[in-house]
Amino acid sequence: MGEVKRVFHKKMWILIAVAVLGNLCLFLYSELAGRSFTEMFFAAGQYQKLVERYENMSLEQAQERLGTEFGNIRKYAKILKQENSQEETKNTAQNEMQNSRTAENAVQKQTSEELLSEVDEGSREMIAYHQSLTAQQQTQLELQLKQLRSKLEYLNGYEASIDTVMANAENMKRFRIFSKQNTFSYSNILRTAQDFERVQNVELKLDNDKGADAFVHYNLMYYIAAALMVAVIYSLFDERENGMWQIVHNTPNGRTVLALKRLLLLAGGSFAILFLLYGTTFLTAMLLYGGVKDLANPVQTFVDFGKFTYTLSKGAYILRLFFLSWFILAAFSIILWALFMAFRNRNHTLICTAAFVGIEILVYQKIEVQSVYNVFHYINVVSFLKISDLYSTYINWGFQNYVFSVFSVALFFLTVCGLFCGIFAVMRYAAMRPNTKVSLLSRMFTAVHGQYQRVFAKYPVVLKELHKLVITGKALWAVAALIIIAAYFSTTGQITFTDAQKEYDKMYLEHGGKEYGYIEDYVQERLEAYRQAQEALEEAAAAYEAGEIELKEYTAAVSVLQYQRQVVNTIQEYQSKLSYAEQIRETTGQEIWLISDRGYEEIFGKYSRQREFILILALVTAIMIIVSESIAMEYRTGMYQIVHSAPNGRAAVMRWKITACVVLTIGLTAAVYGIDIWNLHHIYGMPYLAAPALSLTFLENAWGGLAGHVSISGWLMILLLVRLVVALFTMTAAMLVSRAIGKKGNRALMPAVLAGVILLVWILHQVTQLV
Repeated sequence: MGEVKRVFHKKMWILIAVAVLGNLCLFLYSELAGRSFTEMFFAAGQYQKLVERYENMSLEQAQERLGTEFGNIRKYAKILKQENSQEETKNTAQNEMQNSRTAENAVQKQTSEELLSEVDEGSREMIAYHQSLTAQQQTQLELQLKQLRSKLEYLNGYEASIDTVMANAENMKRFRIFSKQNTFSYSNILRTAQDFERVQNVELKLDNDKGADAFVHYNLMYYIAAALMVAVIYSLFDERENGMWQIVHNTPNGRTVLALKRLLLLAGGSFAILFLLYGTTFLTAMLLYGGVKDLANPVQTFVDFGKFTYTLSKGAYILRLFFLSWFILAAFSIILWALFMAFRNRNHTLICTAAFVGIEILVYQKIEVQSVYNVFHYINVVSFLKISDLYSTYINWGFQNYVFSVFSVALFFLTVCGLFCGIFAVMRYAAMRPNTKVSLLSRMFTAVHGQYQRVFAKYPVVLKELHKLVITGKALWAVAALIIIAAYFSTTGQITFTDAQKEYDKMYLEHGGKEYGYIEDYVQERLEAYRQAQEALEEAAAAYEAGEIELKEYTAAVSVLQYQRQVVNTIQEYQSKLSYAEQIRETTGQEIWLISDRGYEEIFGKYSRQREFILILALVTAIMIIVSESIAMEYRTGMYQIVHSAPNGRAAVMRWKITACVVLTIGLTAAVYGIDIWNLHHIYGMPYLAAPALSLTFLENAWGGLAGHVSISGWLMILLLVRLVVALFTMTAAMLVSRAIGKKGNRALMPAVLAGVILLVWILHQVTQLV
């Protein structure tokens, strides 16, 4: 119990609580996928309603019914759009033409009223509901209908896919190359048939599995749990650096007993940490999407579990997944504990572990699943932390008559490694002495450190202060976490544009910009073609009434007009942009460029708000944590008396400290937003940076018209300067806190000030919204 209290102290529990909250924020962010919270909740509610609408039908009926209703919704929306367009453009001649009911009824497409009268009651209900929504909500509803349609296609085809696998296995045995017994190929065919036979009679049904599906595919909680276990293991070896090692070494109950207790602590600690992360994430997923009552349905209802060969319910799978992930996390913890036992200096262990993990990530990314070396892809740290993907993968390895699943091989390998490492760690702990002969590796580290200190002695004072902030203050973890957060949030939640939107953007890139005469001519040509089609239809209508032409010729004229009307609909965005350019020219006298808003809206427009808030929040938190140690560290270690006796006086020392903190703040800000801009530029591109910022329609009224005086690149620089000012303000507050903590020793002041700064950042973020 004493070990538990020593390791899981108040700071550790605070760290765990922060990790749990951060994990939930990451889960929600991953589910947002570039949407607002309102859109996400609306989409989740719509999916639940759609499932309830079709779940009582057979799968075939549900698929047919949904396809019919979805098709009628899209057909009605298309007809209504054409009618609205026609209403806006029709003239007197068209009215006269429309009075010829005989010809009109013979050739015109179905009207919206006719469609409503012909479809069934269910389709009318769905069409009415679709039309009652806003354009944004209609898009979300159609997206949920598409997802449900894809799921029904999978559910309906599941039984046939299993039969196909078994039939292929039976057919392959007839080929000579596979039919030789006592070979792996033949044994693998038999094993495949046996495995899929288990799920041949599994009956699937339509249900709401969005919450459970999002949960089992969310892997970040395992990474967070592993990081917390590193912190726990690091705390186990505090006695090596606080002078208590000699006393602990002479523990009355024996070192072996203490090692076994710590082994149990790792198992229990990994269980508790994973339980908190796993449980809170699961509850959040269920609250967000619902689907608790559907957990009893087969796990094969998940679309990508078509080759999962165990007959489990979703609830049983989630429970089994927890225990498997706990076993893996505990094994990783024991292996890492053994590495700590192999080195006398725990910082050396962290360096070696970080290097090993980096190599594992590189190997996982570079070796493909189909490679002959895929064993290094699956028996890999990254693969183990994607536990659900590894468990649901159907690949067999083996030799001769022995066939094993890839998951069982990986788990066996980890078990053996964990067992040997656990035995080694206990024996090493019992035999290791506080003072002993220095190992070769330790001598190498000492030699390198000595050379570094010789060079470090010649550094300017400002660089020494930076070293004290980041290295001595052990803030490298905060810097690393900040870089990881910046890289993660700048590359996730991106929007995939439609093919039509990509065509628009291509036109802007090729023919837009400062000189956009081509687009003006293009728009005028399309409008002129539409006007000519109208005139041709008027003439055809008059000729048809006079009996001069046949119905076929009149029908051709109507078809041409309808085609031209569709073409005009595709240039509405260009028309809107040209109208905006004319409006700016009249109101400000400024010539803007014709460019697309889409990418820039994701970079610093309304769709960037969540990402921007998370990045600035992470930045100010890291600055507070690092800079708050700048002065407090000297008071805590008693070095302030020496520092205050500096030959150049306290004022000079403080100037060096402030300079170091400013350099650190600027460096962290540049790193965070440099990564952000680099990744966003790679994803969305940043064309026409020299264009006036007012060229972007969403900046028309931003910040009191400031966009009318700068270019887009200048606007980006202004945003960066604002963030830098916030970061420097945070640095100043952190230095004041550090001084107060150092003099009074009240470390409880830090969380309160950090909370205040975070609140202020949130307020500033709300005030400085662009739109």
